[in-house]
Amino acid sequence: MKKQKAILMGVGFLTIWLALSLSTPAAGSASAAPNVFDCSIVTDVPLTECQALVDLYDTAGGSTWTAKTGWRNASTVCSWFGVTCTGGHVSGLDLNNNGLAGPLPAGLGNLTSLVDLNLSGNALSGPLPAGLGSLTALKNLDLSQNGYLTGSLPALNTLTQLESLSLYNNQLSGSIPAWVGSLSRLTVLDLAGNEFSGVLPAELGNLASLTVLRLDTNRLEGHIPASLGSLSALAELSLSYNGFYGDFPAAVASLPVLTQVFVSYNCLTANPSVGAWLSGLDPAWANTQTVPPSGLQVQETRTPALVYNLSWTPIAYQADGGYYEISSATQPGGPWFVHGQTASKAVSTYTVTGLTDGVPYYIRVRSYTPAHDNQMNNLTSQPGLVLAGFKVLLPAVLASFSQP
Repeated sequence: MKKQKAILMGVGFLTIWLALSLSTPAAGSASAAPNVFDCSIVTDVPLTECQALVDLYDTAGGSTWTAKTGWRNASTVCSWFGVTCTGGHVSGLDLNNNGLAGPLPAGLGNLTSLVDLNLSGNALSGPLPAGLGSLTALKNLDLSQNGYLTGSLPALNTLTQLESLSLYNNQLSGSIPAWVGSLSRLTVLDLAGNEFSGVLPAELGNLASLTVLRLDTNRLEGHIPASLGSLSALAELSLSYNGFYGDFPAAVASLPVLTQVFVSYNCLTANPSVGAWLSGLDPAWANTQTVPPSGLQVQETRTPALVYNLSWTPIAYQADGGYYEISSATQPGGPWFVHGQTASKAVSTYTVTGLTDGVPYYIRVRSYTPAHDNQMNNLTSQPGLVLAGFKVLLPAVLASFSQP
């Protein structure tokens, strides 16, 4: 009886082992491979366009998308969620706020009939593929609010039909290339909330159809190009939270339909009429600029050593930390020796000691505001300069701009 029971148990274990073996695919076997969609069964769009969409699904986590009806399932691509077709080609792809994550595939450039591409509000990462430059029919490109797209702009100067380019709230970097000015149909250019750096190309003034230009919250610096005064259709200009310096161009202030202007948290100045115009549109602008202190004066005393007592009128922008840096040089272009800094931007005096008697010194006072909140840049103003001992006011030199 015991022997019979043992035999039955052995048979039972053998049965279970065989069942498990049959149900579990061997490592490396074809049945273990992921399900591959065969684009050759698709008849409503070209195979290359189907494969481009499948590549997007595979690289951007399609299995976890919020909505994915039809994707890698239905044999009619034009029925897939977010896909629009015209004349047997994919003409629109709208997957905004749909849970996409990961890089954009290079094959996206095979959707050459695409007119509208909206992948905003997802978690796409990595660089923009060079293949985007092949989408020559594109009118609207929106990759905004992904947060993790990096690197510089690929060459998109081939997108001559482009009317709206929205890439805001990512981590894109590098300069804004001059070829942007060749996209003559652009009405909206929104590159805000990235890490673009360098100066603005004068070629932006060629965008005669532009109505919205948003470049705020970047690492841009230099003068605002006077060529922007040619943008006669411009209604909104947003340049806040950068490192622009110098006078705001009077030509821009004369644009006929410009009614929204944001230039706070830079190093900008303006002549009285332009300043009044700016205050009417951006009331906080003048009180948020890191500019040199005004009324800089120097008084020489001897105690018995040579001492220079400096005084000035503090700048209006005293919030968000910072100080005044005091330096001296024996030549107008330096080299500069830093004597020290004040405790805050509210201080209006400083005493310079340790100088050589009989030597005329150039004294430089610069305002400094550290990076904070939306301002990712450390800002140093143009300097206020005096020639100590002679009290001769000198023209300001170019601003210094630094990054954290």
